[in-house]
Amino acid sequence: MAEKWSTRKKKILALAVAAVLLLLPAGGILLSRSRQTTVAFFGISEGYANAFQDLAVQEEAYAGVNWLTLSEEDVLSPRIHRKVDLLITYTGALTDSLALKTLPLPEQIASRYPRSIQRSPVFSAASEGQEAEFRVMPILLNHYEAAYFEVFQRRTGLSWPKTLKELESYARACLQWVDTPMICAGENDENLYLLISLLAESLAGADGYLQLVSDLRSLENKDNLDEVLDIPLKGKAPEGSSFRTLLDFIKGWQQEGLLLPDWYEASERLVTVFMEDNHAAVVFMSLEEHRSKPFLTIKYFQANPFPPEKGIKETTVEPAISALCFDKTELTDGLLNLFSSEKGQEVLSAATRLAPAALKGAAVDIQADDARYFAAASKGGPVPDLGRAVYLRESERALMAEEIRGYLSRP
Repeated sequence: MAEKWSTRKKKILALAVAAVLLLLPAGGILLSRSRQTTVAFFGISEGYANAFQDLAVQEEAYAGVNWLTLSEEDVLSPRIHRKVDLLITYTGALTDSLALKTLPLPEQIASRYPRSIQRSPVFSAASEGQEAEFRVMPILLNHYEAAYFEVFQRRTGLSWPKTLKELESYARACLQWVDTPMICAGENDENLYLLISLLAESLAGADGYLQLVSDLRSLENKDNLDEVLDIPLKGKAPEGSSFRTLLDFIKGWQQEGLLLPDWYEASERLVTVFMEDNHAAVVFMSLEEHRSKPFLTIKYFQANPFPPEKGIKETTVEPAISALCFDKTELTDGLLNLFSSEKGQEVLSAATRLAPAALKGAAVDIQADDARYFAAASKGGPVPDLGRAVYLRESERALMAEEIRGYLSRP
């Protein structure tokens, strides 16, 4: 009986081995087979993705890299860190959720960035009981700015606003030439969150802004405006401030005529027309939108950071296109080194016209160089807008944006 059972086991084992061999490629063993390095993009434009690929393929070593563009469902898969070696996307709730699954960046890479970025919770994460480590590598910055029409600035004789009150005084001084001095293309959800984020950072400072992000994320129904409105605004914000304070502050501008009353429905094309017709004194927009404006129009606008309520600006709202590395290979090490190198930063800034995030590497122009300086000089470094920082899904961001528009449209 024992001999029959032994013979049977040998037959089963032989069949199993044969089945495995049929699944293996000819001439190779599965475990020793080199796996293709996969770099994936999510949430960035095709043009920006092409800039990264064009830079990499200049070097023969990266010819075999597999480049992918992921859907939202793909990137939110709990196994994404096992399917992708390097992910390139904007900072926000997504990068925070994945940070502890990434590899800490080596000192050679970290030394290329200012302390404000290395130490920022936006780009670092800590395992339980451990110190935070630099894990999310920023590559390009999309600065959110206040752009001032230089002709009106000369007429007012005023300096560029350095505080929130000075911004309001500046806008009031421009009322003699325009009906509504300030404008933002709020039809675009990103721009809607842009202005709210700028104001939140201005009132609350770096710590208060990040606390607001954390408190909003913790809400069970964070796409319900009624619950969001009463979330406290802490940090340096006046006592009793909340998310409602931010929206009411903006509504106050609308009602006074300082900000286009229906700015939350204004298109980027409408903003361009206002600028071309000399009907805009201050435009709130991203560096990316700044680039889309006709040169003969935008050249008369001076881009500055949105001013703090008082004191020194502590952080700056600049979503960063960043890299997260899930697997250490020769190619992922090389790509991280390339994208953060002086050459890589210069080439990527020129191709995208965004700001380089590392300390070295020529920026495409003064606007991009200024954006890099703003991020490096602020204590809290660059932070993502509230839309990206709080919501993982586009549908959630869009739903909240519509509720905010409804609130801003009420008398």
